[in-house]
Amino acid sequence: MRTRLLLLLATLLFLASPARAQGPVINQSTCTVSWTAPTTNADGTPLTDLAAYRIYEGTGGLPVVTVLSPTTTPAPATTVTAPCGSWAVGPHSITISAADVIGNESVRTSAFPFVLRDDVSPSAPSNVRMP
Repeated sequence: MRTRLLLLLATLLFLASPARAQGPVINQSTCTVSWTAPTTNADGTPLTDLAAYRIYEGTGGLPVVTVLSPTTTPAPATTVTAPCGSWAVGPHSITISAADVIGNESVRTSAFPFVLRDDVSPSAPSNVRMP
């Protein structure tokens, strides 16, 4: 009975751990978010005026990052990336939208939760000397 109770407790602690509940743990030094560029408008017509992508934190009303599109007409399966290593260490949940040149914005993607971990070492001490 005690073994079952300990196993149940360990399972509950594992499932409730912040890294599991909030997505994968990503190293700050290598953090890059990527997504596939859209190729059509919401009505199914070819996309020919893509301007940028907007990355939102949580359900916030303003984007935290705007990434300019390298092309107005992305090819199928084009991957777009943006660095995220300068973001605050800790849990994040982001959504991404696409915007055209006149400001029309797509619906946002599903939320992607993750935890950004500080793995960046401090600089070495300098000016070491002895009296």
